[in-house]
Amino acid sequence: MKLKNVALFFSLLLIISATSLFLMSRFGIFEAEKRYPVQIAETSVPELVDEVQEEEKLDPLKIIFVGDMQFDRDIRVLADRSPDGYEAVLGLELQNYLSAADIVVGNLEGPITDNESLSVGSEVGSTRNYIFTFSPEIIPILKKHHLVTNLGNNHINNFGEDGFKQTVDFLDGAGIDWFGQVPYFKEEKQSQVFVYKNENISVAFVNYNQFLGPGLNAALEDIRLWKTQADLVFVYTHWGLEYETEANAVIQAQTQKMMVAGADLIIGSHPHVIQQTESFEGKQVYYSLGNFIFDQYFSEEVQTGLVVEATIDPISKEIVLDEKEVKMSRGVTTLK
Repeated sequence: MKLKNVALFFSLLLIISATSLFLMSRFGIFEAEKRYPVQIAETSVPELVDEVQEEEKLDPLKIIFVGDMQFDRDIRVLADRSPDGYEAVLGLELQNYLSAADIVVGNLEGPITDNESLSVGSEVGSTRNYIFTFSPEIIPILKKHHLVTNLGNNHINNFGEDGFKQTVDFLDGAGIDWFGQVPYFKEEKQSQVFVYKNENISVAFVNYNQFLGPGLNAALEDIRLWKTQADLVFVYTHWGLEYETEANAVIQAQTQKMMVAGADLIIGSHPHVIQQTESFEGKQVYYSLGNFIFDQYFSEEVQTGLVVEATIDPISKEIVLDEKEVKMSRGVTTLK
């Protein structure tokens, strides 16, 4: 009797086990356990990789270069008459374009002082017509568009050393960066170099002023020095002959010397017209961007300027250049 009970017990146990295995297999419990890790590998891991790559993506540095800026004579008159002040000298589309840059670099063709203008109302061609001083009221528009101003030009001395000191005081007081070769520095500091830095890149801005200051050799020394301390060296020059649309052999020879010294990009000003651009071993020179804010209207060439946008990769330091033209009419500069 006891043997029959034992046999019956084991028979029932086998039936229950077999039934359980059948049900588990039938409803996919084992397969669910096998599939689950595969789903993680195929869906979740790529999503995590995308998130990491997004976090590591760095924004490029965008620098816009413009040409000669003159805020006296008719430009001053326009601003004084407009309820928008000096905002009126730049078209809205152009202002929006400039605002998208990290910094805008341009040539400030004269000092900022509290002196009265000598050129407003003066006879065209007279001596007074070419003596510039800019109202401190231009400071807000320079500040708004992140202007870095080159002071190394042939008009920075129009109101002497006092005019230069006033200019520096106004710019420094507003937190506006500047650079340039000028004749008023102490002997041991003949030129001012501006260095833009963020966490990923550093760019040194050097000036060569053909007309005032320490000259070409000092500029070459600055280029060589900052080539060892910054990722890139950009040279903003004031040189050449006014109203000539081609840079001459002297300027081209100076360009080669600066490129050999280590310049990564050269931007020229002073001729008041656009000149040719050339490449030296993959490095670009724009001999003249022409005017940007100016009241010259006697030819199409002086009323047209070039704007150069440099986009710099924060990792490779590669420079991508783009160009736009601007048009000047009755004191207002707009995108062409």
